[in-house]
Amino acid sequence: MIRQHFLRGESLLVRTLESLPSLRIAMEQLADESPALQALHHPGSGKALMAIHGSYREPWTVESPAREAGLSHSVFAQLFRELVSRPCGT
Repeated sequence: MIRQHFLRGESLLVRTLESLPSLRIAMEQLADESPALQALHHPGSGKALMAIHGSYREPWTVESPAREAGLSHSVFAQLFRELVSRPCGT
């Protein structure tokens, strides 16, 4: 009985792993249509948004997420505006 359960689970795992490339492609297509997903997908702004999400109760300034992203304040503000179509802090 345990072996049958393991084999069924293994089959599910194999099917799941086989679907990962199509899941990745679907997420990339969604990112093309969603400014928020584009921002999460970007290496700089994604780091900043994940830091904000992890510490949302902290008082954030534009400088804080820029620092998390490893970018200057002005570069981060411009990147954010380009990706989200809104200025930081709005």
